[in-house]
Amino acid sequence: MSIHKRIETRFAVRRLLAGTRTMMRLVNRNDTPAPGDLFWVAETWNSDQFASETPTGHGTDGKPAYPRHAYEADWPAYWGTPGLGWLPPNLMPLPLSRLTLEVTDVRWERLHNISEIDVLLEGADRKGDGAWCLMDTAETAVNPIDAYRSYWDSVEGTGAWLQNPEVQVVTFLVHRSNIEQVLFQMKSPVRAAG
Repeated sequence: MSIHKRIETRFAVRRLLAGTRTMMRLVNRNDTPAPGDLFWVAETWNSDQFASETPTGHGTDGKPAYPRHAYEADWPAYWGTPGLGWLPPNLMPLPLSRLTLEVTDVRWERLHNISEIDVLLEGADRKGDGAWCLMDTAETAVNPIDAYRSYWDSVEGTGAWLQNPEVQVVTFLVHRSNIEQVLFQMKSPVRAAG
């Protein structure tokens, strides 16, 4: 088993939390994930800004856990508000990660082979006006494939879709817990359901 870091946008994190994202495509990776591998999700976060006085669960010692940090994906009312001290995902330390992705399948295919079902598994969202998107911007498309094309170009660079690269299609289970907790559960005699 290998452990990988995965940087996600607030939109993707919200889809992971909702259980509507269970697939991703990767390009230009030297380390090919395999079934059983784990990704810990790094996201935009903040230390102490929105600290809670309410316990959110229990730590490994059985005592109530009080968060001393916040995640941008949970605070849409503050998206784009300057001066709140949000820190980029690449600076998130592993212990603050709250999502772990457990790889269940990996296959290779050309990017243009993506199906509408795959786009939905990647977390596409249909807006009230019927338009599709994979980002939390105003950019939408009339169908899931066009939405994914826009998303791919926004992430990989303008014109990246036209290159039709070979990609790794990774299917995964989402664990709503830190990777250290997932690893501990995997070592337990009875594995908790994800």
